[in-house]
Amino acid sequence: MKLKVLFFFMITLSCFAQQDTLSTQKFDDFVSVKMQGEITKTDSILGMYDMKSRTALFEGSYYVFQKLIILNSEEEGIMPGDEESLYKYYGYMSKGFINTLEANSGYKLIDTTRVDIQGYKALKIRAGFKKKKAVEAIFLVLGTANYIISYTNQDEFNEKEKEIFFKSISISENNPGQFTGVSSAYRLGEMLGELSAVLVIIIIVVVLVIRSKKKK
Repeated sequence: MKLKVLFFFMITLSCFAQQDTLSTQKFDDFVSVKMQGEITKTDSILGMYDMKSRTALFEGSYYVFQKLIILNSEEEGIMPGDEESLYKYYGYMSKGFINTLEANSGYKLIDTTRVDIQGYKALKIRAGFKKKKAVEAIFLVLGTANYIISYTNQDEFNEKEKEIFFKSISISENNPGQFTGVSSAYRLGEMLGELSAVLVIIIIVVVLVIRSKKKK
């Protein structure tokens, strides 16, 4: 996506901050994560997508928790219906995410790993310059909701802090499950991956602007 698209998204986002403490962040009763530092919240609706995020900038690292959900109920049937289609869906999310990151930041895919979070299937990707990591993200689908949890630091990637962040992810038992569709939705996954990457880039810009204004 071009940078002019990023500025369009920036107009639709509203931001406000909370106090500088460790807090549990969630958008619903299904998934939560613990984040350290001042939280910036962004919420936007684009077409049939409801996009929400929580971002913390702490000691040079960006911690981002996103939820992208499909508002149009007619689209629910095209969500993954089994494990095979789920991982193909994740593959397209990864493709869209990485292509957008590369176009706007130069980061390239390092590797992808299938991960298990409390018995639920997720995909972890790592990106950066050559083998130097700058971004690590986890994709998780529950019902029609797409959760993206990412850590970014292009200067000093802190494995310990990143692992603490990822291990704080909690999934409740009363969630809608992962196989709610009747067919595969690979192209939809790619689009959501692109939107997620755009939000990561925008969020970093927005947080920097907010922080710089507060210092004046």
